[in-house]
Amino acid sequence: PALAELIVYPFAMEGVWATDWLRGAIEGGNRMLWDSMPSGHTCLTLLVVLMTRRLMPRLLWGLVPLSAGLIFGTVYLRYHYGVDIVAGALLALLLNVASPRLQQMWRSPGLRP
Repeated sequence: PALAELIVYPFAMEGVWATDWLRGAIEGGNRMLWDSMPSGHTCLTLLVVLMTRRLMPRLLWGLVPLSAGLIFGTVYLRYHYGVDIVAGALLALLLNVASPRLQQMWRSPGLRP
């Protein structure tokens, strides 16, 4: 069952000509549609934004509206709850802070297999 089918909403989400096919393709690739904590969409999107800010800052202002739309869309289309977005954002910030240390640890000869 889709997330929209697990919760009772006052109206159905209608679409246009490709909606049923796209929804089936998305839901067919997921094994657990009811477990979305934290939002991987948000986490990865924000990590890309943070890396773009660091490595290619001129592209940042074009990327920010697209990223905001993607994150908003996951809630609007009922694939995530607001709390999933917050948790995904916190995870992205944690990974962004921890990644230099993790990379340094990985490069040290004692930890590599």
